[in-house]
Amino acid sequence: MSVHFGELAKKVGANGTVSAEEILVLRREAWPDGRISQAEAEAIFALDRQLESKSSEWVDFFVEALGEYVVNQCAPAGYVDRENASWLMMQIDHDGSLCSMSEVELLVRVFERASNVPQALKDYAISQMELAVLEGTGPTRDGGQLAAGNVTAAEVKLLRRAIFAPASERPAAVGRKEAEMLFRLKDATLGADNDPEWKQLFVQGVANYLQGYSDANAQISRERVSRRLTVEFNRPLYNKNSEAKEMIKVDNGVVKGLWKHCIPGLVNWVLQMTDQEMRQYLLDTYEMVPSLKRVRNEIMLNSNNLVEWLQSEVVLDDKA
Repeated sequence: MSVHFGELAKKVGANGTVSAEEILVLRREAWPDGRISQAEAEAIFALDRQLESKSSEWVDFFVEALGEYVVNQCAPAGYVDRENASWLMMQIDHDGSLCSMSEVELLVRVFERASNVPQALKDYAISQMELAVLEGTGPTRDGGQLAAGNVTAAEVKLLRRAIFAPASERPAAVGRKEAEMLFRLKDATLGADNDPEWKQLFVQGVANYLQGYSDANAQISRERVSRRLTVEFNRPLYNKNSEAKEMIKVDNGVVKGLWKHCIPGLVNWVLQMTDQEMRQYLLDTYEMVPSLKRVRNEIMLNSNNLVEWLQSEVVLDDKA
């Protein structure tokens, strides 16, 4: 971060407000190279705490900038590591007060944009969403309202986004901890002036959890994604008529070839391997795949005269 950005952020927030023009200047200063540094991210958090009034333009900038930093700045992109998750929770808890609306929006954004996040951040987000619904007040990013003691339409929308987000407890489904949160919210707001959509979300959410469907491969851990090995499938195979056949080929972004329908299963199979299994397949391929070993031997017999002679003339004698 340039010293200029830090000083600019402090100056902008000195009067407790930030104008649309000032936000545009901050955008230009923070993203000249398409990246957000940790120092810049912390300066943006500090500025958010200074503001007494937060416009929708500011919340948009806050959520976009910090969401980009948390989700995509550390390789592999899309997977939040433990350090960034701890940093985010520490920043939100900095003043010891209830998570602000901009911070709630940031949490939801991270879960919507990330493919997976550490379990500690999932648990933290559930507790913060519950507090925001029960105790939060004020306008939301899309013009709705948070209200303490009851569930508003805006709060229903936030809850739905959070629990069905790709990085939530169960992506596109409801997990046990999320279902328990819905029950606690129901008990805490019985008889309150809740929005009609709340009842629908509660019923749908709990029913979704009770159905129990879960895809073990719906979320891949950051550690598994980090263990990457590039394997090319661009070598053509030849049939008995010596005709070349493309197995897998990417042509202008379109996957083609005889094996294209096998790619999802192949990727899932590889990702489920342990490090030891992957090592064995790479170093002892023919021992791990007997059918491939048989094909190799047949090719050697049909193409190498010496091997063919040995096969027909030499007999293994265990007693010799």
